[in-house]
Amino acid sequence: MVKKIFMALCLICLLFSSSAHAASYSHTENVPNIASIRSITYFDNGDYLIESVPAVTSVQRGYVTGHIDYIYRSSNGVIQWTATLTGSFTYNGSSATCTASSCVTSVQSGNWSETYNHAYTSGNTAQADITMVRKVLFITVQTETAHLTLTCDANGNLS
Repeated sequence: MVKKIFMALCLICLLFSSSAHAASYSHTENVPNIASIRSITYFDNGDYLIESVPAVTSVQRGYVTGHIDYIYRSSNGVIQWTATLTGSFTYNGSSATCTASSCVTSVQSGNWSETYNHAYTSGNTAQADITMVRKVLFITVQTETAHLTLTCDANGNLS
């Protein structure tokens, strides 16, 4: 009997220590600095989606590749999922064309999963439509959709 009680107490201590560690970790990881935030969208439940400023990952004369990050956080600041849209462009000073678009999602917390991810190009814009769902006991309790865009101007500037 004493052995069972001891095992139960050890299990409870282990659960509390791991959940405290997870909460402290989630608030500081992948936090863009204020200068790299383009917009924040707030939802009725208090959750919010952070959209970063586009970042150039490769540039050559007439060609540029870049990406934009979207970070979905719960109302208490814990990162739930992220999405990164990457686009490749050609430009010549008078026009620009998107030549490739891809989108990658990553789940960090909260029983989320990706149910739809379609990346495509349109003129000088890389775009993606994604749908993320959160399930509890196999029942969908939350659905979030996002339309991601990354645009290049005629001089190779991303927005």
